[in-house]
Amino acid sequence: MALALRLALRYVRRRTVAALSLTAVAGAVLIAYVPSPVMEGWLAVFRENLRTTGGDVQVEILCPRNPELLPEAEKILSGLPGIVAFAPRAEAPVGFLTQDDTQEVEGGFVIGMDPPREERVTTLLRGLDPRFTDPGKPFEVSRNLREWNARWVRAAIARGRAAAERDPGAFDRALLAGGGSRGDEEDERQTHRALGEEALRDLTYDDRLREVLDTPLDDWDPKLRGQAEAEPDRLRLTTGEKLPGVLLGEGMLRRWPHLRVGGEVTLWTGEIRELDPKEPDRERFTPRSWRFLVTGVFRTGFHEVDLRLLLADLPVVRAFVSGAKVADGFAVRTVSPDEAPAVREAAKVALKPIEEKIQGSEGREGAPPMDLGRSQRPVLVKTTEERRANLLQAVNLQKQVLLVVLFIGVLVAGLGILVTLRILVAEKTRDIGVLAAMGCPPSGLLAVFVCTGALVGFLGSVLGVAGGLLVVGNADAIVDGLAALGWDEFRVYLQEVQHLSKVPVRNDPGAIVRIVLATVFSAIVFSLEPAWRAARLRPVDAIRRD
Repeated sequence: MALALRLALRYVRRRTVAALSLTAVAGAVLIAYVPSPVMEGWLAVFRENLRTTGGDVQVEILCPRNPELLPEAEKILSGLPGIVAFAPRAEAPVGFLTQDDTQEVEGGFVIGMDPPREERVTTLLRGLDPRFTDPGKPFEVSRNLREWNARWVRAAIARGRAAAERDPGAFDRALLAGGGSRGDEEDERQTHRALGEEALRDLTYDDRLREVLDTPLDDWDPKLRGQAEAEPDRLRLTTGEKLPGVLLGEGMLRRWPHLRVGGEVTLWTGEIRELDPKEPDRERFTPRSWRFLVTGVFRTGFHEVDLRLLLADLPVVRAFVSGAKVADGFAVRTVSPDEAPAVREAAKVALKPIEEKIQGSEGREGAPPMDLGRSQRPVLVKTTEERRANLLQAVNLQKQVLLVVLFIGVLVAGLGILVTLRILVAEKTRDIGVLAAMGCPPSGLLAVFVCTGALVGFLGSVLGVAGGLLVVGNADAIVDGLAALGWDEFRVYLQEVQHLSKVPVRNDPGAIVRIVLATVFSAIVFSLEPAWRAARLRPVDAIRRD
């Protein structure tokens, strides 16, 4: 075996074809390995974001309409082991207008929450932009928000004046549409503002943010500045109350230009009522809309969440969706993610009395309607990963695809070793005959070429993994270099869609060992045929052949 290893090492070191095969194996392993730590890093970030934005376990009590059940459920959860904290929630589907002048409605979800308790469970409110929202009061008009509106008004007037100088006709049309005249200074200011706001909406979210924040406030007319700062307080509902506050995901402000912090957004929902208590299947859907004041913007790291999720105060959401399909419940944080399945099972058993009370209230005279599907249970307890199972399945499917790519890469490397060893056997036929004539058994000749193939596979996999570690270790520099060459799609995707400042990477030692072992095993398997061919050569024929 020692002689076989020495000869194998000699063939690898001194034969160009063996060096080429080793390079091919290293390249195949590098290409197959690089996506693995990136995907693992992405999955780790994904799971952590799931936990920090939704808790570990989520409890939904669907449409109980029995106020006394929620405190009872809180008491049950507080006595369960493994729970660090939990926060009440109300969640319901809503729609919002995508444009000011159209009736196109986009779907989303509004979550009502209790901020002090929510901060103990999730990080949703920690992702607020502090430039707009005061800490601890995310749904109220803050001093920062008043300043933001003041800057918005100033930037809009400046842009409107510039637009009027470029196109006086546009200014005249806007002024006439507002019913004013050029002689009225206030009308001119409002017209400039209207033109400027339209121009600001045409900009991207980042450009709008930059232009408004860079607008100075030092040289403001005190009267105009006071009006701008007080503007949020002058927004009223038809009932005479202040507009309720709502937080929007950053993706919404990026996608729909008419939305802005300090502005209004109209949300739509519906109230479901039974037409006849004796015929529960006959229901009437009555649409309902409320105006909300956008008091801030948040970022979670999930593009789809930032594009569809809205956050509001818990009592406001319960009042807004009263009569609609709403899920009252709790977001639960456990000691560790590994404890989530055990807590889920314990909560299912402990909340069974709540479920029985809800089911027992159905059909009772004077009982509220139960707008549940026929197969839907009134109390649902799931881990956050179970609720987002579709997204996790998509990520796992990508991992499976990567395994297929790795398998194909190993096969290609093995075929390269097969071709290399067949060439090597053809070139070393005379040496094989000399070894056989000197008493080397066929098993020894077999071992020489199997060791050669295994050595090529091992060294190639080691070099490939080393190159892969070097690549993923400098992934950010590589992405920046590609961006400098004009290929910045991946960096834009990281920063604007995934909200990541760098490429997530997580090296798995187990994956490295598996790749090396798989490559070596493949090399041994593909080495058997040319090694067997060499072992079957007759010494006389081999020496005679030149």
